[in-house]
Amino acid sequence: MSISKLMTLVTFSMLLGQGVAVAADYELGFKAYQIGDVTAAVGEWKPLAEQGNIDAQNSLGALYKLGLGVPQNAKAAVKWYSLAAQQGDASGQYGLATMYAGGEGVPKNNETAVYWFSLAADQGNADAQYNLGAMYANGLGVLKNDDTAVNWYTLAAKQGLAEAQAELGVMYENGYGVAIDLDRAYMWYNIGAYGGSDAAAKNKQTLAKGMQAAQKAKLQKISNTCLASGYAEC
Repeated sequence: MSISKLMTLVTFSMLLGQGVAVAADYELGFKAYQIGDVTAAVGEWKPLAEQGNIDAQNSLGALYKLGLGVPQNAKAAVKWYSLAAQQGDASGQYGLATMYAGGEGVPKNNETAVYWFSLAADQGNADAQYNLGAMYANGLGVLKNDDTAVNWYTLAAKQGLAEAQAELGVMYENGYGVAIDLDRAYMWYNIGAYGGSDAAAKNKQTLAKGMQAAQKAKLQKISNTCLASGYAEC
């Protein structure tokens, strides 16, 4: 149950994809970023961030974390993520959690990472839910608890996060926090593979070796039903 992928980015497309009304100046900065003019984007975002604009704060955090168009500066990333996180923003909380989890710009502290992942996860941030599941599955910053890990993986998986779907398949295949259920494991691997998870695709292939064609067809139908229902019938 190793952490296959602790997500560490808050992408700009994700920031805009949450239905948040953003300032016109922020949109100008985002348009500049889209055409590769990061200097202009920073010029638009920095004054907004200093005034408390959450989207600008998160975007500057991501730029400094990755060194995109600005010198890579983990401490600056922590500063901007912290300002957004302290305003209760889930993306900022998630971004800050990744900094503590990775020891970037701050001393590595799994307990603090769990704290910020938890706040973001409680608001429905799928990446935070997945990472929180991994922390519980591996006993990082919290007591190891497979039941709790399954709960968080499930919430993220039902939001369509392929990495969480892959890990949920592992839990069902091995009986970690749930009863062993190879059919359900295959279903989550199948759905995760469809969503682009290499780990899910590999695990599905391995699990399928012991299955008859009729059984795989049945499980494909179950997978289709799960997806078609928006994860309500999984």
